[in-house]
Parts: sequence; structure tokens; C-alpha cells
Amino acid sequence: MTNIYETNDLVDFLSKEGITSKQFMYCLLLHYDKKYSRIPGTNKVSRPLSKLYKYHNNVEKFSREDLKTLLDKGFIEKTGSKLVPDMLEITDKFSKAYLGDSLKFEELYETYPAWVKNFSHPSGGDIPLKNMNDYVATESLYNRFVKTDKNHKRVIEAVKWGKETNNINMSIEKFVNSKGWEALWELKSTTSSDDQFEII
Repeated sequence: MTNIYETNDLVDFLSKEGITSKQFMYCLLLHYDKKYSRIPGTNKVSRPLSKLYKYHNNVEKFSREDLKTLLDKGFIEKTGSKLVPDMLEITDKFSKAYLGDSLKFEELYETYPAWVKNFSHPSGGDIPLKNMNDYVATESLYNRFVKTDKNHKRVIEAVKWGKETNNINMSIEKFVNSKGWEALWELKSTTSSDDQFEII
């Protein structure tokens, strides 16, 4: 939280969903722990799950009632026999309810091709496309450009088409900075009668 608007949004979310700030923190750390391995450049960062245990051991223990409330609300689910962080996982219900915009970029990242053939220097190996100087800044820019779920779905459809037809050859960071999906929409419209990627 960096400003009063984000703080207000958080308080509204807690009130709407009927959970405490401690329960929210638990969900958020589980979310980022699940996402952890997919974020480039974070291999040296302490895992969110370790922070959860540190809080649990040094500040305040999470009660069974806290966790059962989250289970009942469908925000977390058991993956083992005990109510401990290693045997609990965040659900899409929480992620979509509080982190909708973050999930849009996460879906783009997952859909985007990881490599492209190095046609200029075949012996040099494939070129990685998911490298980014700043994941957070790229995510923020994407959400600012795309805004609505409808636009995001069109972008994902365009990326899937571009991936299948080998029409994506730039890094995901450059793709977002240049609104590369617009070029894919244009290319699609000139190569097919299917106009599902109408430019918006």
C-alpha cells in the first residue's frame, strides 16, 4: 500500500469479504508464494512462505479459527492433512477478488512465447523473450494500457494466434511498451477473414 486510495480499497475489501487484516496478509503471502517461481529475477528473494512462518513464530500465531474461516470462504484450500502454510494453497477466488489486474499480466506472461528462433545466428541458440528489466513496471504499464477484461481477452487471443503463427519476435517488455498486440490485430485482419481481433 503506497497511498490512501490503496488503503481505502483494502479496508473496503476486508469489510466486504468479512476477513481480518491478519487473514488478508496470510492470503496475500500464500498468493505470492504460489506465484514466486514465475517471476523472473526473484531467485535471491526470501520466499513469502518463510515470512509467513516468521510472523507465525515471532509475532502472533494463526489460529485454527482464522484458517477455517478462510477455508470456509473458499480463499484457501488444503493440500495436505494439517492446517500449516506448507499444506495450504491460495485459490483463484481470492486472487481474482483482490488481485484482478495482477492476474491479467500474469496470464499474459504465461501465454507469451518463452523463446524465438535465432535466424540471424542459428548456432547462437534461441533468443529468450520473457526477460524484463522491471517486472512490476511492465505489469503496471500493461494494466494501464489494457484496463478492461474485454480488452485483456482480446490481447490474449492475439498472443495465442501470434504464438501459433510465429509472429511474435520481441521481448514481452518491448511488446507491452509498444502495444504490440495492435500490430498482431492488424496482421491478423490482413491475413484472415476472421475479424475477431477488431482494433479497439
